[in-house]
Amino acid sequence: MQAIQVLKNNNFKRIDVGCINNRYFFSNVGFGFTAHVIGNYEAEQKRTIVSYTKATLKSFFNSDKRKNTVISVDNISDINNPFFSFYL
Repeated sequence: MQAIQVLKNNNFKRIDVGCINNRYFFSNVGFGFTAHVIGNYEAEQKRTIVSYTKATLKSFFNSDKRKNTVISVDNISDINNPFFSFYL
């Protein structure tokens, strides 16, 4: 009911939104290690610091830290290991 009242009052707020492969996202996007953390955090179903910490630890101990990733933007490709950083 409160959401309807917000709409009636034209109380809107602009936020950033992204789209990759026709899938929209608002705040959780990442590559490599970060993507693993996001996936594990979403699986927790709770938005608490404890859930985020658990997701981070699970990702750290279960990810392949040796795996390289190819990332292409505007026909420029870069091969790197995005475990802790991402750069082009």
